[in-house]
Amino acid sequence: MSGPVERPFRAAGWQSSDGTAAAAGAVVKETGQEISDASAEAKAIRPALAEAHTGLKKCQQKLHQLVHEDAKKQKLHVSDNGEVTDADDSDSGIFDDRALKVQMFAALIGAVLDEADEIDASTARALRRDLGHDKNDFNSKVATSLESR
Repeated sequence: MSGPVERPFRAAGWQSSDGTAAAAGAVVKETGQEISDASAEAKAIRPALAEAHTGLKKCQQKLHQLVHEDAKKQKLHVSDNGEVTDADDSDSGIFDDRALKVQMFAALIGAVLDEADEIDASTARALRRDLGHDKNDFNSKVATSLESR
């Protein structure tokens, strides 16, 4: 069966006595297969990248909620580098409870960051694996989700 790359070549009806036309036809056929493989690989990788994007977007939303809403409600401050500090100095007698709250809140932020790191690492592993070992060919065995990687 001729693909979209081969059809115009065959339709041109090029002939040669020295085999040039046959060699060119083989190159066109091989190129057509590479284009087909590239398309299949791109289509297969797309869902995995979409999955990673969705997961990272959720992490971003969780961090926004924690830093910009929950921290303020609990009278905590989260610096630009993620350090959590107590913003409530009204009663120094509850310091131990507040220190624990600060630690727990920092752990929540850390858990979301760990989740984002795992999504990133899983995506990187998947893309490296899907790249394959042949630097001159597309990989025909591409997984479509991060779970299958």
